[in-house]
Amino acid sequence: MLSKLRGPLRKLNRDRFADIHEQQRIAKVQLERVQKELYDNPRNEALLAQEKEGRIKYLEILKSSLSLLKQQSK
Repeated sequence: MLSKLRGPLRKLNRDRFADIHEQQRIAKVQLERVQKELYDNPRNEALLAQEKEGRIKYLEILKSSLSLLKQQSK
């Protein structure tokens, strides 16, 4: 039974976590870009929504990255 899960788990790992540090860098750059635009135009509702979404995405990726580092250190 566990051997049947090996393929799908490898695919999930390859698709989601293989380049986790690159995903983290990209998410941070995008979040910083939106925050700079938001600084110039603080009442822009679209930018506020983008910033919130970007922050959530960055924090999720950061959490996954830290989890991976913890696993690798064991």
